[in-house]
Amino acid sequence: MGHNDTRDIDNADRHSGAAAGLRAALRRSESWFRAFFEDAPAGTLIASPDGLLLSVNQRMSAITGVAEAELVGRSLADLAHPDDNDAVAEMIAAVGESQQAPRAAEHRFLTADGGHRWVLLGLTGHAVGERGLDALLGLVIDIDERKRGEEELRDAYEKIAELTRRLERENQYLRLEADLEYHHDEIVGRGPLTTKLLRQVEQVAGTRSTVLLLGETGTGKEVVARAIHNVSSRSDRAMVKINCAALPPSLIEQELFGREKGAFTGADTRQAGRFEVADGSTLFLDEVGEMPIELQPKLLRVLQEQEFERIGGTTTLRVDVRVIGATNRDLAQLVREGRFREDLYYRLNVFPITVSPLRERREDIPLLVHAFVKEFAAEMDRRIDTIPARVMKALEGHSWPGNVRELRNVIERAVILSPGPLLEVDIPEMALGRDEEPTALDAAQRAHIIRILERTDWRVRGRGGAAELLEVKPTTLESKMLRLGISRPR
Repeated sequence: MGHNDTRDIDNADRHSGAAAGLRAALRRSESWFRAFFEDAPAGTLIASPDGLLLSVNQRMSAITGVAEAELVGRSLADLAHPDDNDAVAEMIAAVGESQQAPRAAEHRFLTADGGHRWVLLGLTGHAVGERGLDALLGLVIDIDERKRGEEELRDAYEKIAELTRRLERENQYLRLEADLEYHHDEIVGRGPLTTKLLRQVEQVAGTRSTVLLLGETGTGKEVVARAIHNVSSRSDRAMVKINCAALPPSLIEQELFGREKGAFTGADTRQAGRFEVADGSTLFLDEVGEMPIELQPKLLRVLQEQEFERIGGTTTLRVDVRVIGATNRDLAQLVREGRFREDLYYRLNVFPITVSPLRERREDIPLLVHAFVKEFAAEMDRRIDTIPARVMKALEGHSWPGNVRELRNVIERAVILSPGPLLEVDIPEMALGRDEEPTALDAAQRAHIIRILERTDWRVRGRGGAAELLEVKPTTLESKMLRLGISRPR
């Protein structure tokens, strides 16, 4: 064997040793990679360039609840929640287009139990030489606990925000109420009719039943409604009210049911209706007999199902509202005339209560007079401690066509005009009542009030209402309308 042959053998041995070393190093590298792949605290995966899973580790199986063997061969995009499927597919395509540029995003992966878990999915491409992308390498980190914590926190913030909005709506309503007339908050009287009324209030207050208060204008139906609310389990929330006769038909629906932003021209914000504000409380529908016939089916639905949609909205809102209606109209007659739905009438008339006119309970007049004198004397910082017998006799003998409201107005005027501690009432003026023929001044005043009411679409209260334009209190205008026989045409 020559010298060259010996050198070739030595070179071959060296190459063989080097190759063996490389193979050993490769085996160690593969072992380390496999150990990392299998034991990594996150899910790891190898997929084809189009996202077909070639290999996954045990952590991937733990995250999805699907065995490793069942995951292999499935599309990575198909593991995602239907709402995230397209985003994962786009992520796979983006890695393919950029060859090796990594991508990462939060997605939901479906689980074997039919649910889903939030994960952080990271993908990068693996390329060999000039052949282009031959595999995708992925890391899947379970972030479900954090994401659900974030969702719970968002839900909590939303509940707080909704409670805040609800309190703001209620406070806004209470501020509006504070601007309106003060109502005596007790049912005053000792006669048999008042005793019966109080017994009915106690009987129905603890129930969820709809109540219909029947009686002439000025008898105190709202006072009775407040009494029912105040002794009910809903008394921790403010009673909400709406006067169906004080608003034009075009506004009643908006006031009752609210509106969505953009529902119509000028609806720049979403507005909650009275039913929404009264959720968990009582809604008092005064003059319910004036409810437009076209809105009555919607009102009936709320009474029956406790649900409705805002104007311009598609989301059904569910509420828990106790409704108390009041009217001075004969609803049964309106039903016969086709002006009031029969099914709505029966739904409202579950527990009817008649509030008797003052002329039928004259024995209550002295108590009412004393209560009103005390109220107005305190309000005006006056001292009225004597009511002459002749004054009380005149008050008891009056017919009171305006009922308790008229009596209250008479006493308010008397307290203002009484110079000393003795209550003085202008008996001749009061005795004239509404029975005298209207004077030319009355006729002119009546015509002027009607013109203003027509200009405000018969809205008495609130900004831009007839009372504001006439620069009088709403209660004063309503009393004058009653005296002059003014009512909204139907």
